[in-house]
Amino acid sequence: MQFKPQEEDLTLVVTGHGVADYDAWLKVFTGACEAPKEENFHRNVLQVKYHLAAQQTNPKQGTSNPCCLVVAVSPSSTDAIMEGVLKYEGEPFDTFKKDGTMIPPFEPNMMGRLVADRWDVPEEEVGEDLKKNPGNYMVYVASHGVPSFDKWYTEAFGGGAPMPAELRDGLGVVRTLVAKGPKRTVDDQEQETCIVLHVFRKAGYDAFAQLAKYDAPPFVGGPDFIGNGLVIPPFDINLFADAALSFEY
Repeated sequence: MQFKPQEEDLTLVVTGHGVADYDAWLKVFTGACEAPKEENFHRNVLQVKYHLAAQQTNPKQGTSNPCCLVVAVSPSSTDAIMEGVLKYEGEPFDTFKKDGTMIPPFEPNMMGRLVADRWDVPEEEVGEDLKKNPGNYMVYVASHGVPSFDKWYTEAFGGGAPMPAELRDGLGVVRTLVAKGPKRTVDDQEQETCIVLHVFRKAGYDAFAQLAKYDAPPFVGGPDFIGNGLVIPPFDINLFADAALSFEY
């Protein structure tokens, strides 16, 4: 499935937390995704269209607990309900926090208006493999300040143009989702933000991890996105995760 944000208002959600036992958590989450329609909260109430679950490899909170990452695409019409869920208050969350299914803090925990969804390689080449063998893939998520989302999206991200082949192949990127993130305040200055998510083949991790240091072109030197103010640190999200579930409703 490929989403067409220009035809429907959609929201990208990225959230995560610690877990006492990752495999046990994944089993619970997978069961919730696969529940019959009449019992499926994700499908009936949140109207989620797509879920991606993964285990964070470099959790921001620095906890000794394993940490999950959950990605969702849902209609913007359910944003108010989703915002309530992301507070993680009341039941069943109180029980989940007591039994270790969820261990705060909740990081990342962000949602934004989905602007682009593209397969960087033909969907027919990897779509089924991603569903059946998610362990062959990793996820990278980043969020940072931008001078304006439209300026960043056009000048730094290429306005949704295909990823250059040498970069795509070097990193092993197969799918990219981009969202306009929430506004933030840094040093008393309000900034717009972006959220970028890449699904990529595990073989590309070393090259991707080097790029994600943001200390070389195109971020420092070359086009100099950071020096020119197109990419504004700090990075609210800068994490990798091992994919474990790719689920379409």
